[in-house]
Amino acid sequence: MRASIAASFDQEAAAVLMARIAVFKAEIDDSPDVLRWLDRMLIRLCQKFADYRKEDPSSFRLTDNFSIYPQFMFHLRRSQFLQVFNNSPDETAFYRHVLNEEDVNNSLIMIQPTLMSYTFDTPPQPVLLDSISIKPDVILLLDTFFHILIFHGETIAQWRKAGYQDQEGYENFKELLEAPVRDAQDLLADRFPIPRYIVCDQGGSQARFLLSKLNPSTTHVSNSMYGSAPAANSGQAIFTDDVSLQVFMEHLKRLCPGICWLGADDVSPKRTSWQGFWLAYVNATAARTSSQGPTSPAFATLTSFERKTSGSYADGVCLSFALYDGRPGENAVQHDESPAAFIWLAQMLWPSGYVPPAVKHSISGESLRNRCHNCWSTLEGDECYSADF
Repeated sequence: MRASIAASFDQEAAAVLMARIAVFKAEIDDSPDVLRWLDRMLIRLCQKFADYRKEDPSSFRLTDNFSIYPQFMFHLRRSQFLQVFNNSPDETAFYRHVLNEEDVNNSLIMIQPTLMSYTFDTPPQPVLLDSISIKPDVILLLDTFFHILIFHGETIAQWRKAGYQDQEGYENFKELLEAPVRDAQDLLADRFPIPRYIVCDQGGSQARFLLSKLNPSTTHVSNSMYGSAPAANSGQAIFTDDVSLQVFMEHLKRLCPGICWLGADDVSPKRTSWQGFWLAYVNATAARTSSQGPTSPAFATLTSFERKTSGSYADGVCLSFALYDGRPGENAVQHDESPAAFIWLAQMLWPSGYVPPAVKHSISGESLRNRCHNCWSTLEGDECYSADF
């Protein structure tokens, strides 16, 4: 069954479907919830259909039918459909409405825009939607469906301003300038609603429309010291704190082989590997923050769990953590009764300060209780994700 699903999987249609569901969720849920849901669905898909050896991220492989699906999800997370900052509410509503109305091809352009490169050496060709595609002697044509943008590299812009295209002997340069304009006019003629048409130069203010869509594989901190010259063919540095697609994929490769999703039948006190996973995660998280001082617990362990069969948490799971100062077997001191211990663990599991509404916390007696209603909580990286039974 799984093999037949994998063989017939359409990653383009799946990406558009997920985008429309995410847009619907964004209307009723907070943005962090929607992004976490997208991440959770991507991880679950890769765990089911990727090839990997357990706890070996280097073995992670996706078949051709799934190979670019994570890339679509990366760009969807950064798109104007889910990142509403710097957009007015009516612009956001317009973008989301058009996404729900257009076909798969146009919707994919909205999620991951197309980028064409024009240069002297080669005919026009598609290039990566990446900062390394920006070069001084190249013209780029970006199609985001809502915008058509022509971007001139630094050298091309200088030659154009000097008027070389109007001089005899520079007909090839004139042809190079006109080629993306003709292609842009063809796109504008067939597109409805009519996109915004932008012509800009490298370093200009309008170039932000291109830079905001590119994968930031080269940033102000990635290549060299501040003030030094960038490496040859390294692309333009983008000033952003967003992670690149490469980092995104590395995290995905580490998460999928190392985490096992548990269903209702898997919740059993006999599953020591499940307990070991929680212990390993929380220990690793605590180790990263051991420099905070002696008041921070040095490690935490899962002490017990209980299936709920009645009451408001029916069919849920109650987990108990014990927090210690020191190392196991070294007369560690419990922090459970201290409110600071509760705050510390909450900060470790949710460093952004956002606690998912499905997860409720209370501290009493010897342990910190994490109650989940109709969900199973697993911890991935620095976030909490819930997998429905």
